[in-house]
Amino acid sequence: MTEPASFEKLEQQIEAVLEAETTDFFELAEIVGLDPKQDFVSADLSGVDLSGKDLSYANFTGANLQGANLSHANLEGTDFTGANFKFTTID
Repeated sequence: MTEPASFEKLEQQIEAVLEAETTDFFELAEIVGLDPKQDFVSADLSGVDLSGKDLSYANFTGANLQGANLSHANLEGTDFTGANFKFTTID
């Protein structure tokens, strides 16, 4: 688990995300020093595009994944214990 960040460090992380030339979830997480496979227990990931990502053995225990795009993602061994899913179908 990561240590609490100082306000100054948090400001720097926000600035880095805003200036990033990507909207890729994994790349943005990496910019702020987070490991998407470990640091998102109980996180609100609703609507996040995780399509095609290697999520093998990730820990999303208790995470809110409503509307998240998991299509073509590698979910082998991924822990979704208590995760909240709500999927919509495309007609």
